[in-house]
Amino acid sequence: MTQYAQRAFTGEPLEGPIDFRLKIYRPIQKAGSKALKAKKVSGEILPTVKPDLDNVYKAVSDALTGIVYVDDNQVTDLLVIKRYSDNPRVEVEIKGLE
Repeated sequence: MTQYAQRAFTGEPLEGPIDFRLKIYRPIQKAGSKALKAKKVSGEILPTVKPDLDNVYKAVSDALTGIVYVDDNQVTDLLVIKRYSDNPRVEVEIKGLE
């Protein structure tokens, strides 16, 4: 995560309050019916599996400290979601609030 942040963010670390949005898209297991998979993609069924949201957030926020922002105590607004997707990924959006 740190290497991605260093490539994507080339400026000085943000100072002041920040809005942190983290979206975790989990892979859909191969087993199961098409109807079950469709419900997972649509959000009718949500992933209640590991990893825990707070653990992922902490790992990502620690990796971005000193690169994107000075310290993770600057986070004043936080949104963290976990969903299923055919395209598993982690999306991070951070913006300064000043």
